[in-house]
Amino acid sequence: MAAPLVSVIVPCFNAAPYLAEAIQSILGQGHAPLETIVVDDGSTDGSGAIAQSFGEKVIYRRQANQGISSARNTGLEDCRGDVIAFLDADDLWTDRSLAVRLAALVGTPEAGCVYGGVEQFISLDVSEAERSHIVCPPKPRQGRIAGALIVTRNAFERIGYFDRNFRQGEMMDWVARAEEARVMTVSIDAVVLRRRIHTNNTVRQNREQQTDYLQVLKALLDRRRQQAG
Repeated sequence: MAAPLVSVIVPCFNAAPYLAEAIQSILGQGHAPLETIVVDDGSTDGSGAIAQSFGEKVIYRRQANQGISSARNTGLEDCRGDVIAFLDADDLWTDRSLAVRLAALVGTPEAGCVYGGVEQFISLDVSEAERSHIVCPPKPRQGRIAGALIVTRNAFERIGYFDRNFRQGEMMDWVARAEEARVMTVSIDAVVLRRRIHTNNTVRQNREQQTDYLQVLKALLDRRRQQAG
């Protein structure tokens, strides 16, 4: 059986210090065929030049800043893979991350999604003063977050794309819709994602983002009321 074409979508906004390492962690997986799409969501820091420096190994798309949901959807609209994966531009896949998730997917033909463990680490560019205010979980945790998932194209056709109305909480909304669509999800023990903690993503709990999470919850409750009615 031929290996499936895997499309990896990397949404990127001003992630120049981390993007090259993220892309290298994808290309180092050793899987073929592989399609890597970087969607530049209006960066102003040179992220685009870094993505394009990989040449034909990376497909580069640029759009005006519209948020991470829109960037992921742009990648979904462009990609050709039977299996779709995501990696945020400041995170890293572990060695064999893709292989162990694909093995679980192949071993469970009825599954639409596979996810693994997430290990968090504090970025080296975070100062000692800032580190004292950061809580970094000491052990890996299971998590249905984008970088730890692989999803079949058929599952996306059942669930739909990410809701562009959400700039935060879009993954929570999508996972809820996956459960409502009864898409089978498999969890594996292997750590597949190293999630980078840095200044720009630790001081994020502002009022706008909290409002987004409340809107996700409201949308979920509204759908359940409609189903019950």
